[in-house]
Amino acid sequence: MKWKAVLSCLLALLVVSGCEDKKPSVATTVYPVQYLAQRIGGAYVEVNMISEDGLIQRASIKNNYKKLLKNSDILFYIGELEPYMELYTEEIHDSGVALFNLATKSAIYPFKRYTPIKVNGETTVVESEYYEGTVFSGIDKYQEDPILWMDPVAMTSMASDIRDCLVELYPEYKAIFDENYDVLELDLARLDADFQEVATKKENLRFVAMTPSFGNWQKSYNIQVYPISLSKYGVLPNKEQLAAIKKRISQDQVRYIAIEENLAQDMLELQNQLIDELGLVPVTLHNLSSISDADKEAGKDYLSLMYENLKTLEGM
Repeated sequence: MKWKAVLSCLLALLVVSGCEDKKPSVATTVYPVQYLAQRIGGAYVEVNMISEDGLIQRASIKNNYKKLLKNSDILFYIGELEPYMELYTEEIHDSGVALFNLATKSAIYPFKRYTPIKVNGETTVVESEYYEGTVFSGIDKYQEDPILWMDPVAMTSMASDIRDCLVELYPEYKAIFDENYDVLELDLARLDADFQEVATKKENLRFVAMTPSFGNWQKSYNIQVYPISLSKYGVLPNKEQLAAIKKRISQDQVRYIAIEENLAQDMLELQNQLIDELGLVPVTLHNLSSISDADKEAGKDYLSLMYENLKTLEGM
């Protein structure tokens, strides 16, 4: 897969070489990737976001996306994540922007439930569907879990790819990109170590979430998640599916439900219903597929919001 990433950067380099006076500019589709590009590129690279703010599973492309892509040398995206990519494939290709799929080199896991089980003192992980039953067979689920940014190690992998590509495109800033990446890599390593510490101290951490955003915490930190919506388009479960989900939540004695701030109204209504029916305790967890204006104004970013998640997990 690595040659595809290199080819994307080389194609973008051909475009850049013909626009010597243009400020370095890249495009992204989701906030955590925007964060990485901004941390590495600093003041030297303009980073454009082509997705509207909100939950990524229901995200739409911005009205001025053609202009944003025309002004960008490369588009960093995560395969299977963006719901609009298939609809706008032709238009995106016609814009002339090079495409870089950050999922091609990262350790991406199948979209499954991963349950840790101890056998003779050793912990093994059992892979299964999130919920069993034929009622779930018609859901448009992810084949692989693209919410890579919830795992700091996967974030580091994406950051490395972005750094390498930026160096290829704009070699005059190599020293700056390398220095910024080194600081970022250290930040993410510390974040992962802090999550590992909580995972070691806290056993049987589990919670319900309206979105399938926290699945990568399963294998990394042995945190069990119970997503209500399994759809990559953010579709809510029907009555049969919801009944099976609620039964599993009750059987596993799950106490908590994540309060995610970028949910649509129908998700909020179902979330409140589940809190009432199942007696779930609300806890604030950020899915980070977008960042609110309030958080930006407060000076928060990916790193600080992930530490807020960590503090929440410590209190569960």
